[in-house]
Amino acid sequence: MSRPTPTTPGDRPVGRAPVPAAAAAAPTVHGYPRQGRRRELKRALERHWSGALDAAGLLGVAADLRRERWQTLAAAGITEVPVGDPLYDHVLDLTVMLGALPDRYVAAGADADDPAAAALARSFAAARGTAELAPLELTKWFDTNYHYLVPELGRSTRFRLDPAALLNQVAQAQELGLSPRPVLLGPYSYLRLAKPDPAGSGTPLDLLDPLTDVYADLLGRLASAGVEWVQLDEPVAVTGLDPAGLDALAGTYRRLSAVTGRPRLLVAGYFDRLGEALEPLVASGIDGLGVDLTGRGAADLDRLAGEHAPSGLAGLRLVAGVVDGRNVWRTDLDQALGVLERLAPRVGRLDVAPSCSLIHVPIDVGLETGLDPELRGWLAFADQKLAEVALLARGLREGREAVTDELGAARRARRPPHVAADPGAGRPGADRGGDAGPDGAPGAGRRPGRAAAHRARAA
Repeated sequence: MSRPTPTTPGDRPVGRAPVPAAAAAAPTVHGYPRQGRRRELKRALERHWSGALDAAGLLGVAADLRRERWQTLAAAGITEVPVGDPLYDHVLDLTVMLGALPDRYVAAGADADDPAAAALARSFAAARGTAELAPLELTKWFDTNYHYLVPELGRSTRFRLDPAALLNQVAQAQELGLSPRPVLLGPYSYLRLAKPDPAGSGTPLDLLDPLTDVYADLLGRLASAGVEWVQLDEPVAVTGLDPAGLDALAGTYRRLSAVTGRPRLLVAGYFDRLGEALEPLVASGIDGLGVDLTGRGAADLDRLAGEHAPSGLAGLRLVAGVVDGRNVWRTDLDQALGVLERLAPRVGRLDVAPSCSLIHVPIDVGLETGLDPELRGWLAFADQKLAEVALLARGLREGREAVTDELGAARRARRPPHVAADPGAGRPGADRGGDAGPDGAPGAGRRPGRAAAHRARAA
């Protein structure tokens, strides 16, 4: 498959001739809240579970919400859109796509009318349990309010790839004239976040070689569907891997990078700094790297922009997460633009993004009522963060002079309000459309008494 060359925006830079990476800068995101502005997906799921909405109706609601999300992104200048959004939990959807659900759930869809309904029945049996079966374990997604369903894997696990649902989302985005970028949990993190099959032997990491082969197969199928970029998330890379873990991670991406005819590979880490994982990933042959440069992740900046930056960065697409995707506060845009200006001379292509998926914040401050006006000025939910990354990308392309007024307005809006507010405490509006609140996490709708302990498995 031919590798596309990034295009340079037609607007002329203002006041300076930017380096090529800056001239081609574009806004992007790892993900966007999927519940809907009025929590339509949550309500549709509840209706489906009660028997009031069939599988086709539920999938139709999900397709309509995807279209709405992508149109919101396109309106913000983001035309390479993330695809692969789940109905309930992204780790569960990956387990289903890999054919790795435990056998005990397979019979749950036996009496379904069609394959889509059967697949949903099996997924929800694993997610919520049945009268006879307990659900999969539910545990925290790193240190966020989100939870995921823990895969059970062992030496007896045999992967059977079925990417039909993902390919349907790819086709839907293409029909809208958008460029789809599938976003999936990477193979190393998937296995590290799994637990051993209680009825089998071995550990999930015993499956790294066969699972990498399955991902290679998936890359080929996505290339055949016209996909140009695939994003594989490896959040476990930020947890301080030991030398054996670093070797396994880098070896996985050396193998995937060697796949002929594949789409371009973007590997993303978030929630912390990549640290010692940075150089092995850059040297593995991948085409792009997503980094979190907020909070603790900012410690990677000197390694990326300093004199001893990895040499492979010069040919890499860097997706710089300079807008915090986990809090609800406005970004210091002057500081963020300064970070981007430091990075631009070091990389082949520089794009601007939130630090992680925006599923952890509500959708729009405009949906919030009753707030003190000064506090409202400090807030930035998903839609406001889209505007921030778009503004930063424009400032990088055209120079600070082109966005002077916008930077000044943002600076004034961030003046401390007179109301008592601790930017580190609480999340206003967490129940107004984001995926991070109690109703948005994949614990909602589980059968009473079936939810397992919420233990972090990230380390």
